[in-house]
Amino acid sequence: MTENDVWMEPEGHARSANLLGALAVGLEDAVRAALAQATGLDVTAVAAVLVVGARPGRSIADLAAALGVTHSGAVRTLDRLVQHGLVERVPGRDARTQGLALTDAGRTAAGHAVAARRSVLGGLLDGLSVDQQVTLVPAMEALLARLPADRRDAWRICRTCEHDVCRGAQCPVGNAVDPADTGDAVRSPSSRRR
Repeated sequence: MTENDVWMEPEGHARSANLLGALAVGLEDAVRAALAQATGLDVTAVAAVLVVGARPGRSIADLAAALGVTHSGAVRTLDRLVQHGLVERVPGRDARTQGLALTDAGRTAAGHAVAARRSVLGGLLDGLSVDQQVTLVPAMEALLARLPADRRDAWRICRTCEHDVCRGAQCPVGNAVDPADTGDAVRSPSSRRR
């Protein structure tokens, strides 16, 4: 029996799924802690700052979709960020909406959050050999491409991403959704299996 045969056995697949689940939880916990320590904000507020920074001018409805919260939840988060001087309301895409933008303090907080996230995740990758990292990238891209059902799912999945290093053709999440889907219709987050 070869190593590949072991992975095809139910026990091998179950162990792979279990390891992936534990990795997801461990990564989320490590990133949450780093973001909170770097900014003094809860994870939803940090994600909101990063989303607004990546997509200035977008509406509260877009923020709610990216955070995976209700409209009223996004409004409460936004109100806290406005009170802390991190986000401001600006004219929206049309006369019916308000847009959102970071203040100077918000841009500073976003920079701290991105640096903290990069430090935690980069530190984990530093423990791998170059060959392991090279092998891991296509596997991560393939798994990420299976997650979003639509543009708003993609926004939610990438809400704490460092968008400058993974934008456009380099983003497996964004590339997995229909480019014509602008996310203007309100949808609930879901997962899609391909």
